[in-house]
Amino acid sequence: MIDERLHKYGVFERTESSVLELYAKYIKMNQLETNLKARDFYDCMIRVLSIGIKNTCEEILAEYLIEMGHKVNDKFFMTVIAFIRLYKDCMDEYGWSILIKYKPDIEQKAIFTKREDAEHIPEACNLLMNKFFIKEFPNLDSAITSDLIMHLCDWLYMKGYTHTKIIQL
Repeated sequence: MIDERLHKYGVFERTESSVLELYAKYIKMNQLETNLKARDFYDCMIRVLSIGIKNTCEEILAEYLIEMGHKVNDKFFMTVIAFIRLYKDCMDEYGWSILIKYKPDIEQKAIFTKREDAEHIPEACNLLMNKFFIKEFPNLDSAITSDLIMHLCDWLYMKGYTHTKIIQL
């Protein structure tokens, strides 16, 4: 079971707060009320919750966040929100350069996570660790970061959103 990777952190004590309430609290705590990307992702979560559409990388990351929000405690969920936001930013910045290896003629005119699926998310895990987490969360335990990355990649694989299986990080 993929959740075993995170059990050692004691984060699976869910409270009654709603996932959307917690995301709104995260936005407020981090003063992101005017951040269009943060508000846009909130709208994406509402779409996934209400309509169930999960085709793009953004929608699939929203599904993961929603699922985790129903499993983990509020404090850890704030970490998961930050993790997903950084992973999304990483994919938006580097996703096209990853995809071009497989599809050299791909048209790169949209935001990656709004256009492409989640197939190549696992390939960005090293970029995420080395370029995003170290810069954004220098004090975050690298074991937690690695376990979150592995948990997400295992979840993507189990759901059939990627064919890439990460063996060990």
